[in-house]
Amino acid sequence: MKLFGLILLILSIFGIVYLIDEKKDGKFNKITNKDMFKFSGCLACLATIGLSLFQVGLFKEANVDLSTGRTILVVVISLVMSGCLFFVLTSNWYRLNVINSDETKVKLAKVLRILSFVLGLGLIPLLFGFIEIISPTFTYPLNNYILTFGKNSNGETIGVTYYAVFIILGALCTYLISDYRVQKAGYKKGSLENLLYIAFPAGIVGARIWYVIANWQKDFAGQPFGNVFAIWNGGLAIQGGVILGALVGIIYMLKKHKEIDIFFLVDTIIPGILIAQAIGRWGNFVNKEVFGLQVARETWGFLPNWILNQMTVTGTDKIYTPLFLVESVCNILGYILIVYVIGKGLKKYLVKGDLCCAYFVVYGIIRFVLEPLRDPEYKMGLINGVGVEKSKVMAGVFIVAGIIGIVVLHVLDYKKNKKAKEEKVSEEAK
Repeated sequence: MKLFGLILLILSIFGIVYLIDEKKDGKFNKITNKDMFKFSGCLACLATIGLSLFQVGLFKEANVDLSTGRTILVVVISLVMSGCLFFVLTSNWYRLNVINSDETKVKLAKVLRILSFVLGLGLIPLLFGFIEIISPTFTYPLNNYILTFGKNSNGETIGVTYYAVFIILGALCTYLISDYRVQKAGYKKGSLENLLYIAFPAGIVGARIWYVIANWQKDFAGQPFGNVFAIWNGGLAIQGGVILGALVGIIYMLKKHKEIDIFFLVDTIIPGILIAQAIGRWGNFVNKEVFGLQVARETWGFLPNWILNQMTVTGTDKIYTPLFLVESVCNILGYILIVYVIGKGLKKYLVKGDLCCAYFVVYGIIRFVLEPLRDPEYKMGLINGVGVEKSKVMAGVFIVAGIIGIVVLHVLDYKKNKKAKEEKVSEEAK
């Protein structure tokens, strides 16, 4: 039952994505907007059935009591989650297709935009509720692997880890958000697809290099050099990933997509990395790593039990501060601050590149504030001879670099505008 439900869920998701993409490319021109919502509604129902069967299958495997009330709750949450998800997808597709349409359709698109945003936010507590319902099937600490394929000659498990899934999911979400905004700006759909395949691996390499450099004395000095490449044992620093991934991505886009303004591109993509980081932090949750200081369970008693149980300090009644969750929320709020508060509210004061630089300032502040809350086991250590924490220095570098970038951009823009005015006055004088 669980496998059948999972297959139905995956088929429904692929179905709606395929339908939206093909219609956008003009291959289904005979399908009206009304038909699109009908088809997506049918697929949403299919997803509801699949999600319900998947949950029921989990309960049966774990011998959890499947009462009538629990069954109804499973179906209702599945229905609402599926409905929200597919409404968000189809309404955003509709918005992209009515940009140059008549006024009535444009107004409808704006209403759909607000609704999809509200429902998109509503998916988060619904997802938490869904996990809380199926949490009786969990054993703690949670298994690091979503799929396993046996063991190698050294007895190590071979499989796909949740950490990898969350990292990839975060990168994919950032790509989809960026691609949507690029389309909305009038550029060709899929312009960023190849960028994902190039910048994402470069980001992983950069994150590993940064981690190895920062933790050389702690984790690698005196060890076999091959450990440097053993990324499957953990060890990524997002700062290095952002820097190398961004550099490689910029070089690629300058060479392959000169038609896209590179400053618009970095202002679109770089802040979206906060979403990838917010999702990626849940990989730390499953791995039970990068936690905060030990506190009483009651301190975070308002959180669902499935989070608190994973945070438990072995052999005690305390839990680790869920720093992964705090940073995840801060990253999402940081994205909203940069894109909507600064990007929309202060638009007339901005120059190209400001939002990109704002990412470095905002994320640097987040890390600087949260670092003191880390459990000592997960700190990078001190800079020799100075006694300052490496992580704080890295956060400070991000903040300073972002501020300097903003200042330089505005100075250059001022000089450019001043020169243009002088040339205009000189031309008029002639």
